Order: sequence, then C-alpha cells, then structure tokens
Amino acid sequence: MIRILSIFIIISYPISTIGANEPPTYEELQAQIAELEQEITILKEIVQGTAHPINLCRTSLASVTASSVNGSRSLNNIYYGILNTFDGGENWINDINYTYWLAMGGTGFVEVYFDYPVSLSSISIEGAPPFITRISFTDGGEEQYAQVNEQLDFETPIHGVTRVRLTFEQDTGNLKVNEIQILGFISPGVEYNIGIPRLFITTRNAEVMAGSAYHDWINLFLPYSNTPKIKEKQDKFIFTYQKETIDILQITINKHTGEVVTEELVELVRKSK
Repeated sequence: MIRILSIFIIISYPISTIGANEPPTYEELQAQIAELEQEITILKEIVQGTAHPINLCRTSLASVTASSVNGSRSLNNIYYGILNTFDGGENWINDINYTYWLAMGGTGFVEVYFDYPVSLSSISIEGAPPFITRISFTDGGEEQYAQVNEQLDFETPIHGVTRVRLTFEQDTGNLKVNEIQILGFISPGVEYNIGIPRLFITTRNAEVMAGSAYHDWINLFLPYSNTPKIKEKQDKFIFTYQKETIDILQITINKHTGEVVTEELVELVRKSK
C-alpha cells in the first residue's frame, strides 16, 4: 500500500489584521512567504527521505505502553519498566545499569502512540528477539510487516503514523528488550521537547499499577480486601480499597504522567515489627 503525504498550504493574514481595514504590508507578506517556503523545503525532504531522522520515541509527542512487567510490576517500575527501553542506555541504580524492559513471560508487546501524525524511516531494536511491526495511521488504516531481526528499514518514509505496535516472542525465559528506536520525522510547526516518553495509561495498566502500589502498602498493615472499586475520570483512575463496607485506601493514577498517589482514608492498624 502506498501512502502519499498531502501538503496543504494556507496563506492567512496575521492575527493583528483580523477585523482591521488595512491589509498586511508587503514586508509582512514577504515574511509569511519566506516561512512557507521553509516549511515546504522541510516537507519535501521528509517526503523524499533526505531529511535527517530523529528518534521519535524520545520526544514529548510519544507515549508508550506494554503488555506486562516482570512479576506483575507497574509499567513505570524503575528496575524493569517499559520506560527503560527509551532511556538511551542510561538507568543507573546502585551502580547497576537497569537499561531494559523485562516482561512477564517470553511473549509481549510494546505500543508507542504519537500525539500528532509522524513519518517513519526505520525501527531499530537492541537486545531483543525478532519482532513483528504493526503501524496505525491517522486515517484509521493499518499495515503489518513480517518478522525481522534488529532493524526494519522502509524504502521511503511512511507518513501519517499515529501508533506503532511491536510484538516479541521467545522460547524460554522472560522477554528482555534493551532499547527501542523509532526513527523518522515530525511535521514542521509541531512543537516538541526531547526526553523520555510518557506512559500511555489504559484501564488495564492502571489496574496493574494500583495493584503494585497496594502490595507495597499492605506490607505495612494488617491484611485487608484487595479487590478495589474503580472509577475513571478524564485525567485519572481512582481505585478505592475497602475493609468490609468501609473505604480504607484510595490510589489515584494520573493518566498523563503515570503518577501514583496513595491516600489512607481511615486510621489503620499497622503490623507489629
């Protein structure tokens, strides 16, 4: 399937002239034309594949999720979490470099979502078994690519991409992936920062994260119910744990940042040391 990047050019008056009687000056129009020509040049380089690609995963436009983390841990676990595959090879804890994602079992997937459609030139995987790639587009279509080792190169850039799903499978042991790089281009005018991607929090992700937080909390207290009530709001998930019919603990997970906040709702009996 061949996908073509459509370029729409709109020349508009500056905001300051809206509602005014005077049209923009010659100098203002020249400045607008110069900006458009620069954008057209960048778009041509992207379409032709001559622009220098960047690691799209390492931008503020990207958010990621995964099938699991070893031992039913949270996705943002500092030792084995999914964000470790996008850290550039640097995640030192107590002089040990935990720069990898460790899944639970030998199979798993990683999904990367983009806030704005991007163009892909290649996908590179370090320290992992062969992988299958499925790409989703802004128009709703999908394409899947055959299993490859280490790197998938596209003959020409793949445009309009909103999601990339990578599926891994190995025969023995827990799946381990060191580093994932999705190389490509961001359209002109889209603002972004360089850094580790955000977590993409689904209901299932939030349940696992809340369960991990609850497990850490319960080590300090006498046992209580571990089946929470779940409430989803626009920006967060709220998990409420009970003792019989009394709410005792609330765990809130921010959908955008993955931040976990634990709040005790009543005075509880701590375990004796």
